[in-house]
Amino acid sequence: GCGKTTLLNIIGGLDRYTDGDLFINGKSTKTYKDRDWDNYRNHSVGFIFQSYNLIPHQTVLSNVELALTLSGVSKQERRKRAEDALKKVGLGDQLSKKPNQMSG
Repeated sequence: GCGKTTLLNIIGGLDRYTDGDLFINGKSTKTYKDRDWDNYRNHSVGFIFQSYNLIPHQTVLSNVELALTLSGVSKQERRKRAEDALKKVGLGDQLSKKPNQMSG
């Protein structure tokens, strides 16, 4: 390949780079510590992996809310953000379905 996955992993803070620099909001990430990357991932980016791991007994909405739960977002705000995100990608009518009830 041409490095698409590597680039996305670097932008997402999953992989570290050895050459060049990555600027986030105008700030170089060369001096980022682990806690800086954790904060960035928790509050600024989200991931959907090709081999996604959804919790089968949870609804689609609950699966999306989970990451926000881990980030300390309130229940009301989690629900709103998760619903908004699912609606934006055309899944607003799938909120109460389980992962195995959806086509891939």
